[in-house]
Amino acid sequence: MAQSIEDTILKEFGKDILSNSQSILDANNMTIPVSPSMDIVLGGGVPEGSFVVLTGVPKSGKSTLALDFAGTAQQIQYACDLGRKEGRHVYYSNIEGRLKKRDLKGIHSLNLDPKYFTIIGSQLGNILSGENFIDINERLINDKPGDIFIIDSFSALCTAGEMKADIGDRYRADAPLLLAKFCRRLSNVIPVNKSIVIGITHIIANQGIGMSPWIEASGRKLQYQTDVKLKAAYFTPWKSGENQIGQDINWICEATALNTPPGGKCVSKFRYGYGIDKEAELLNIAIDLGLVAKKGSWFELPDGQKGQGLDKTSEILRNDTNLYAGLYKQAKEMLGL
Repeated sequence: MAQSIEDTILKEFGKDILSNSQSILDANNMTIPVSPSMDIVLGGGVPEGSFVVLTGVPKSGKSTLALDFAGTAQQIQYACDLGRKEGRHVYYSNIEGRLKKRDLKGIHSLNLDPKYFTIIGSQLGNILSGENFIDINERLINDKPGDIFIIDSFSALCTAGEMKADIGDRYRADAPLLLAKFCRRLSNVIPVNKSIVIGITHIIANQGIGMSPWIEASGRKLQYQTDVKLKAAYFTPWKSGENQIGQDINWICEATALNTPPGGKCVSKFRYGYGIDKEAELLNIAIDLGLVAKKGSWFELPDGQKGQGLDKTSEILRNDTNLYAGLYKQAKEMLGL
C-alpha cells in the first residue's frame, strides 16, 4: 500500500513537524516578570521564546532594564524546562564597548558568576565587526537553548565593509541588511529553543523630507521580528529630598507577546546602585488598588507594618520577600494577570 504524502513528509523531515492547532493552544511557555509596572502593560511579563526590542531616548535606562530582567531570568524558579537543572545563562554582547563596573554592580539581582554570565566583546588586537557579533550570537542561540542574549546595541553594529572604508567616504551603512539575515535565520530557532533575545536600538534624527523627525537605527526587518517592544519616551529625576536617587522612566509598550493590547504606558523606577526598584513600583500600584493604606507620608502594609515615606516602606518589602510576594500576588489577581 502506497504511503500518504503526510507519511512521506514525516519520514523525511521528522515525526513532529506536522501538528494540529492544539499544539499551539497547549504550549507551556514560561512567562518571566519584568517589574510590577511593566508587567501590567505586558500582560504579565516576557514569555520565553521572545524577541524583545528596547528603544527610546538616550540615557533612559534601556541597558539597565535588560540587565535587571536578565538577573530575574537567572533565578532558579525561571529555569528553562528543556532538560535544565539550573538558572538561565546570560550572554551580553558589548558592541558599544560602554559596559562599566558601575552598570554590573548596579543591578543587585544579577548573578555575575562566569557559570551564569558571559560578556562578548572586542579585545586588544581583536576588534570584532558586526558580522562577528552576529555570527557569535547565532551560534550560541542555536547551541544554548533557554538562555538570555542581550545585544547592546543593534544600532552600533559596524560591518567589516564600513570598518575598512575611509572615514570621509559616503559609505551607506549595511548593518540593517546584516540584521535582516540574522532575523530570518533565527525566526524559527528562538521560539523552539525557548531563548530570549533582547536587542537595544537607538532613536536618531530622520533626514527624509516630510517624514517623521525620528527613526530607529536598526532596519525594517527587525520591526517585523519583534514579539515585545518597549519604548522609553522620556525620564525624570527621582529624588529623595534634595538628592537624586534614580530615574522615573516613562515607557510605551508598542508590542506584547501576551493577550494584552499594545499602547499601554507605565513608569518604572530605576534606583541608582540597585536596579529597577520593584518594591517601590509595587507600593504605588498597591495604593491605587487599595491594598496599602496611605495617610500623609505614612504607608500601612497588609500585615499592619507601617513605614514613613516610599523609601523606608520599600525597604520593608525588600527585607521581607514573603510579604512582597504576597502583596504582588494580590495585585496581579486583582488586575487579572
